[in-house]
Amino acid sequence: MLNINEIREKLGQAPSGERGGKWLLPTVIAVIFILLLLVFGNALVIFEMTYLEKFYPGSRIGEVDLSGLTRDQAFKKIDELAGRISEQPIQVKYSYNGQDEIIVLDQILNSDSAKDYLSYDVYQTIYDSYNIGRTGGWFNRLLNQWLLAQGYLKRTGKLNLDKEYIKQIISGQLADLEIKESDAAAKITCDNGNCQAEILPEADGKSFDYDRALNDWEAGLELFVMNPIALNQVTVKPKIKKSEADILINKVSEFISNSSTPEFYYKEDEWRISKTELAKIIKFEKGNGKIYLTINKELFAVWFKDNISKDIDVPAQNASILVIDGKVTNLSSHKNGSAADMEKAYYDLAAKVINQDFNDLRFEIAVKTTVPDVVTENVNDLGIKEILGVGESNFAGSPTNRRKNIKNGASKLQGLLIKPGDEFSLIKTLLPVDASTGYFQELVIKGNKTTAEYGGGLCQIGTTVFRAALASGLPILERQNHSYSVTYYLENGKPGVDATIYDPKPDLRFKNDTGNYILIQSRIVGDKIFFEFWGTKDGRSAARTIPKTWGLKPPPPMKTVESTDLAPGEKKCTEVSHNGISASFDYIVKYPDGKTATTTFTSIYKPWQTVCLVGVAPGAASSTDSVNP
Repeated sequence: MLNINEIREKLGQAPSGERGGKWLLPTVIAVIFILLLLVFGNALVIFEMTYLEKFYPGSRIGEVDLSGLTRDQAFKKIDELAGRISEQPIQVKYSYNGQDEIIVLDQILNSDSAKDYLSYDVYQTIYDSYNIGRTGGWFNRLLNQWLLAQGYLKRTGKLNLDKEYIKQIISGQLADLEIKESDAAAKITCDNGNCQAEILPEADGKSFDYDRALNDWEAGLELFVMNPIALNQVTVKPKIKKSEADILINKVSEFISNSSTPEFYYKEDEWRISKTELAKIIKFEKGNGKIYLTINKELFAVWFKDNISKDIDVPAQNASILVIDGKVTNLSSHKNGSAADMEKAYYDLAAKVINQDFNDLRFEIAVKTTVPDVVTENVNDLGIKEILGVGESNFAGSPTNRRKNIKNGASKLQGLLIKPGDEFSLIKTLLPVDASTGYFQELVIKGNKTTAEYGGGLCQIGTTVFRAALASGLPILERQNHSYSVTYYLENGKPGVDATIYDPKPDLRFKNDTGNYILIQSRIVGDKIFFEFWGTKDGRSAARTIPKTWGLKPPPPMKTVESTDLAPGEKKCTEVSHNGISASFDYIVKYPDGKTATTTFTSIYKPWQTVCLVGVAPGAASSTDSVNP
């Protein structure tokens, strides 16, 4: 008779004892795995709950540890550090002739030209760092949290740094120490019409490696470390050597001694380049491994403008339009202009010189008709129907010359048309800023010196145009706040919605993406200035939040600067004290297709002291400032 195990064997089943042994291990493993999952899950939940509103362990911005801090705590910590760095003077360290030198860059001190070329976007810095380990799929989040804890993920500060402007300032300070490299060049000497040519040798130049120094400095700033800008002197090699140019000496002599010098004509008028002038504009060029004789285009353009363009060119005039009682009115018809074609004249002459064909150097000037942007018959097709947005600001308390400059700047924008798709630059529109264009000077302080500068007050134009562009829902391409908060630019008592301009940077730029022309209208009523943007609405809406402020800082003690520009004993305060403060607002544009664009504008204003000039007799001025309690 079969027992139970034999029956199981015939049925293909293991004996009961063996079966139990084989199932035991997997069961134990499964139970342990489930327990581990539960433990890990509970630990993960506890971890996430602990750091629900805090930075994860290992979170760092530069060398600053933010582990376990709330966003408000981290913001305060980074904002204070950023403020201390932004307020430090910028030092430049360099060596020259074996001597180490350090200079401190001058600050531009008057309110309307002050530049804030170094600041941190603390909001974006904190936002980016806080979101590490909080975005993406669950596996990526866990991986990034682990990498943070191990110190493999670090964020740097988001920096607003105008390296080009700083480079401009430094190179201006060190211009006397630089030597421009010079290519081998033809020297022409003429005596009573007889000219002789010789080839002058090339020479190395000396400069500083600005780009590398600024990149290294920027890398330190991103880690919240303010180091000096360390410049290394470098040798700059010329492109053309005398040994290469010597083979052209005979051709230079032939060209310059030719009895017929280049001549240009238009109708009955003629202009000839004298041999003296010709000697200035010929040069060597190098291309495809060969040296050839040609014409310096920049110098030829100067000669052409001074001699030919001034006699031929007639500027085109737009049809004049104005908005009166809400209607676009055509005031005057357009006029076509004319312009001598400098490009063609240059290439006609250069082709002859390059090909060493010095015969028949007589060229006819081509004259082009220039058509203005706005022609009479198209005035009604510009799409100017309604107000898109209005900007407003108050300049109460401004001195006389500042008021004059504001009025003059506003007149230059009155009636201005911006084409569809064009990028508007306020700097380009207002230039040149000097007496020839109606601007007035005011006495300002730069470093320890006083100087008269044109255009004080134009930042009132920049601020008001900025507000008009915001109200119109236009994309802002470039905007920089002032270095410190000024009463002129407060809006409902709050800072944060201003824009500084200063040639060449910073600029205020925006884009006309409405699909139609935009017409700017300006008006001044009492102490208020308004800019209206007219065009055709496309269904977009624009709004901005009320600026929020934080980080109030008191100003330093009053600073006095001795000046020989004032009578001895006379005192003139050019700056009033301002508290340091930070502000930000959101700019929200909703488009007809349902899309929304949100931009946060953050402004950091430094604390500013009262600055006064005190007149002294010539020769009595000391080399240092005094600071009064």
